[in-house]
Amino acid sequence: MMKKNIITVVLIIWICFIFFNSLQNGTDSAQTSGTITNWIYQFLNWLNITVDVNILSLWVRKAAHVTEFMILGILMSLYLFHYMLSILYHGLYTIGLCILVAVVDEGIQLLVPERYGSIADVGIDAIGIIFGWTIVYLIVRNKKKAVH
Repeated sequence: MMKKNIITVVLIIWICFIFFNSLQNGTDSAQTSGTITNWIYQFLNWLNITVDVNILSLWVRKAAHVTEFMILGILMSLYLFHYMLSILYHGLYTIGLCILVAVVDEGIQLLVPERYGSIADVGIDAIGIIFGWTIVYLIVRNKKKAVH
């Protein structure tokens, strides 16, 4: 029971974190991703690897989407395992609920100055969600095999 409560709290905090990031205006959001992009750009230059900073910036922003929603997929998946769903329903509920969060997240951005919502970003989020669910599924499956 304690484990379920901890997962529930962490899941709620993570969803709030995702929504908080979407509530940042365009300037603040660009500054955050720009700082990370600049660090990676400098590191790649140090390695004598030349990249277009605009393309790198796009990759950093999209990687942030995948990572945020992969973590959400992991947390939602762990939360739903407590309900003893069949693997099909577990996957559908995990992916469906997380995509709902992604849609709300993009909807929030429509209301924030200098931001916009994107169906494409929901698709990118879905990739992260599926990765997250798959990670948990494979770990649980392998754990069950090791017990039997």
